[in-house]
Amino acid sequence: MAMEQSRKATTRLPDRVVAYIDDTALCDGLARLADGCGIAMAEVLPGGLAAALADDAPAAEVILLEIENPDDAVEALSVLSARSDARLLAVGRRDDVRTYRRLREAGASDYLVAPLDDDDLLTALRVPAGRPARETSDTPHLTPRVTVFLGCRGGVGTTSLAVSCAWWAAEKLKTQTALVDLDLVFGTATLALDLLPGRGLREALEHPERIDPLFVGSAMINATDNLFVLGAEEHPGLETMPVPDGPVRLIEAVAESVPTIMVDLPRAMLPASRDLIRRADEVVLVTDLSLGGLRDSIRLRTLCRECAPDTGLTLVGTVPATGVPPIERREFERACECAVDWLVPLDGKAAAEAASAGKPVAARLKPKHAYSRAVRNIAERAVPAAPTDGIHTRKAKRKWLW
Repeated sequence: MAMEQSRKATTRLPDRVVAYIDDTALCDGLARLADGCGIAMAEVLPGGLAAALADDAPAAEVILLEIENPDDAVEALSVLSARSDARLLAVGRRDDVRTYRRLREAGASDYLVAPLDDDDLLTALRVPAGRPARETSDTPHLTPRVTVFLGCRGGVGTTSLAVSCAWWAAEKLKTQTALVDLDLVFGTATLALDLLPGRGLREALEHPERIDPLFVGSAMINATDNLFVLGAEEHPGLETMPVPDGPVRLIEAVAESVPTIMVDLPRAMLPASRDLIRRADEVVLVTDLSLGGLRDSIRLRTLCRECAPDTGLTLVGTVPATGVPPIERREFERACECAVDWLVPLDGKAAAEAASAGKPVAARLKPKHAYSRAVRNIAERAVPAAPTDGIHTRKAKRKWLW
């Protein structure tokens, strides 16, 4: 696959920067960046945070603020954050984690410690590219919906189904959709769409206190105008330690910006993902109709019911397109004590073509194919309905909060 050619840019330089700074070196650095690095306009004003607070909110994508005393800046920064849509970058000389956290909580997108070289400043100024359209005052509010895909066995097509459902929601139903692959080492959601994995997923799961919509937006990859993918490809020998509330806090941050969220959850992440199961509106269990699949379907279904008795459960059985499953559907359902909601054939030819083209499997099948019908049904339930004068519609979009 020509993965490098298809990779979408995740960040860009802002069109306009307004800097309230007095530091001469910082002023010179910003002037150099504006002169030759692609920033259309950079305006430098004296006075630091106090001057920014006294000024009307400028029309800028990024506001750079020099802060002398961080302890005195928290309240003013909160006020400025509430009245400005710009990304706020605080610059100071106190280098400690407590200051960073307090300023971030007050509304700063980042806190930079001076002195800064040009490369550090340029990196800090970049904003996420390809972001969804901003919400307007007449845009209906959407209640985000979270759908979790959980494979009862390995190799049963869970990721392929999650990718197809996310693609269907984004492209067929025209809703902004986030696909989150929580397998940090062997996840294939980005690979299935011919994308290079982004950065930041592991850090978000291990340090959820750093998660915010800006962090999430910069880590996501644009697959299409409506489909955003968050995945990783960590070294196989690297030990990852997600904290217990990391997955659900990550998904809540995504939900601030995208109304439809689909999560590919590996079984190894279950101990750290019980809160995510509780948060989910629906869990899609994917299994083959084998003895092992039966055993693990029962176990995972029981776990989901214990964690979240009110969460919707859908059981999808996959079978070879030309083969006979080891256990007949009726026998499987009787032993599992639940219905198989969808029995879908795995079309090897379509899967190979989809993998070569970097497309979801559903894009290679006819709409009436059993696989496509299952994908459509799951995707339609995954998309939240937005009220408009008592009528529900899928056309509304939410904003990225950066």
